[in-house]
Amino acid sequence: MTNLGLYERVASRALEAISCGPWRQMHFSRLASIADEDFCSRLGIALGWREVHDWLLSLSEEDRLEFIDRLNQNWGRR
Repeated sequence: MTNLGLYERVASRALEAISCGPWRQMHFSRLASIADEDFCSRLGIALGWREVHDWLLSLSEEDRLEFIDRLNQNWGRR
């Protein structure tokens, strides 16, 4: 996941914790159930989950789909 920003890396790790991919938009609704402040600190990232969650909510549907597509492309290369 090289060209992803910090929020995107946290969200992608949270999605990986939910399911091994490929992901769909419905997986975003489950992120809040598994990710929290401890989740971010376990990743070694000095960022609060609330910030990541707010970023996810701010994405347009088009941006969210683009993010999911990019994650799935990377997942398919593994």
